[in-house]
Amino acid sequence: MEVAWKQSGLGGSLRAALALWQVGPNERAIRLDPLEHLLLVRGPLLGPGRRRHAEGLVESGFADHPNLFCILSAVSAEYLATRTTGGLGRGEKARLEDWRLLHSRIRFLLANCLPVRRPGDTAPVRWQLYAGGPAAAVGGLGIDLVGCGAGAGHRFSGLAITCIGLRDLSGFKRCRLGNRDPCDLGLGNSRGGGRQSALEHNRPSQRISDAAHPRASRSSNRLKPGGGPAFLRYLRQSIIEKPVSGTNVSMPSQASVLGIRVDAKAIVGVAVFAAVGVLLATYPAEVLGAAAALLSLTGILRVARGRLEFWQILVLVTLAAYGILNYGFDNLAVGLGGIQIPVGELLMLLALGMVILGGRSRSLSQFLRDPPVLCLLLLLLLALIHLAVDLPRHGLYALRDSSIFCEAVFLPLGLLWANRKRDTPLLLKWLLFVFFTNLIYSFTFPWAEQLQSWSPGFGVFHPVPLFGNYQHNALYLLWGALFCILLGHHVVRWPRWALLALAVAQLCGLAILQVRSMYAGIAAVLLLLLFLWEAREMAQFASILALSLGTLCVLVLLVSLLGLRLRGRSGPVDFSFLEKHARTVLSLNDARTRMAQDTDRASWYEQVWRRTRSSKVTLIVGEGFGEPLIDFKNEEGIPVRQPHNSSLSVLARLGLVGLLVWLVFLVSVTRRFVHAIRRRVEADVHRLVLWLFFFFVLAMIQTSVQPALEFSHGAIPFYFLVGFALGVMRWQVDGSATGSSPLSRVPASSR
Repeated sequence: MEVAWKQSGLGGSLRAALALWQVGPNERAIRLDPLEHLLLVRGPLLGPGRRRHAEGLVESGFADHPNLFCILSAVSAEYLATRTTGGLGRGEKARLEDWRLLHSRIRFLLANCLPVRRPGDTAPVRWQLYAGGPAAAVGGLGIDLVGCGAGAGHRFSGLAITCIGLRDLSGFKRCRLGNRDPCDLGLGNSRGGGRQSALEHNRPSQRISDAAHPRASRSSNRLKPGGGPAFLRYLRQSIIEKPVSGTNVSMPSQASVLGIRVDAKAIVGVAVFAAVGVLLATYPAEVLGAAAALLSLTGILRVARGRLEFWQILVLVTLAAYGILNYGFDNLAVGLGGIQIPVGELLMLLALGMVILGGRSRSLSQFLRDPPVLCLLLLLLLALIHLAVDLPRHGLYALRDSSIFCEAVFLPLGLLWANRKRDTPLLLKWLLFVFFTNLIYSFTFPWAEQLQSWSPGFGVFHPVPLFGNYQHNALYLLWGALFCILLGHHVVRWPRWALLALAVAQLCGLAILQVRSMYAGIAAVLLLLLFLWEAREMAQFASILALSLGTLCVLVLLVSLLGLRLRGRSGPVDFSFLEKHARTVLSLNDARTRMAQDTDRASWYEQVWRRTRSSKVTLIVGEGFGEPLIDFKNEEGIPVRQPHNSSLSVLARLGLVGLLVWLVFLVSVTRRFVHAIRRRVEADVHRLVLWLFFFFVLAMIQTSVQPALEFSHGAIPFYFLVGFALGVMRWQVDGSATGSSPLSRVPASSR
């Protein structure tokens, strides 16, 4: 190989360093030192004030050498290890910047000096090497080259450089470099006579990567006409809007009409904004809802920065909508062929289909023998047998009643999410966003009627307002407060007072929603912390709970002094409701302290038990799906089909057989949690498992007084999070998941 470089008298050193690219892989850690010294100290390719006078000549036999890719792999591995370390010191941050600069400059070298031959020469070869070696085919930083072996033509075919988490510096992402001789691909010369390759398809990015050194964007270098690489000449041509000699790259976004230059992008932008304005004036609620969904998707993409697969983005959007809008989003449906299909289930089915078609489901075969998964499979089989008989008789009502079992098909999505540890902090950061949004949405409860009147209505069976429903928000308030206490400082670099304030605000939000099951959940959390001997966590939760009660009393006093009335779900938010709810929770057997809901539930339970034991068949295998289990209608005259107890619904639908399998599922999941909590693992993993266990307990408490799992907004998040918890306990507690520490903070470049 002969590589001739001329750059400020460093041609010999650079030639020697590039020659080291052909050494064996066992010596790459030593042989990289001259290249690092050259790129970082002596010869920065993109350094400010340097005149890039260079021309490259690459002989045959260079492109197919495997050790060229080992260099970028080694640099990427070190760079990745540095950037995923939380709490970097000053020296470590400087070292991170050096690696970031080195990585971007090596990518620049590859993009401008690497020949890839035409596939017609010989059999094609595909290189795909990620950090950690060729076997590590699961994400990370890497390079993807498509070319062929040695042949007669030695022409350029295509070059693709992919670096997950970083923008493409040179703009050569998935583009063809023309059919020129390898000698033609250079950096030009000072006289502007250097031959350049044309970019034919992709317009290079006009933004310098954030991976590059900050000084690179302030370079004082002046490109002469025809000098510099093609993508820089194209950038200069785009900025000054004048052709640059030696550039054969067209500007397809502009055209000339009657002698006036018309920018196609400007026309499209004006048309889009005009259309959005018309839609906003005609359908304000729908457009605002779509804008909220778009902002949520944009937030996910900014957080992920290429680190998530598309099915994971669909899952995050659906979980956020179910957690915040709950019953309203549950009824959001689209019409396909005259049938209303819920959007949430459609998105989750799409994500599940992408997982199956992508081959990821093969890694779940070991879970088929897991007791919780076996129980859910058996329940699903019993439900399908009933549906085969009930669906022709009762139609979509039978399918709706079976959601408590059929939604279990989404449990594998949670299992797969836990398979890679690097996905865990992204999920937790997104849940923090959900908790914060849920807090704001919960404080709009006093204006629920106005929101429902303004909101558009959707529904498969009857219209339901999209906004103004608060069925499960109390669960996420309490669970979010526990997140701030147990995991907040592991996931985000917020000050402790901010996490403390967020936890207190969420606990105070329970006073507005006034859900008594969450009061029982608070007591259950304290008892579990005592039983598991989590003294530190129990002290933290108890102190924040006391602080929340004090804050709530102060707020109630201020509201009363100002003469305001803040309405909650069961009555005004004042000192009387605290005493009333405490008395009803602690004295449920006392008829004098019962609420109307308690009397109704007792009547519903009696009706279900009477229906179940009406015959031996219904007692053993249940009555199936399609018929309401109770005789009751709400204030709008809509029949209430469920007895507000999910376990009792299992008994009525699948009989004693189904109830037994359901109880085995609950017990097996609980045993797995307790076993994982008592194991000696890292502190962040331990707190993650403890936090997920609290969600399971709180969800079970809610299912005892609400039809939580009978609707998709309760069943889908429940099964996904249970699957995620099982995956965490299998892969991350046992230390077999791929990636680094599960709660390593998301790197700054991906925020």
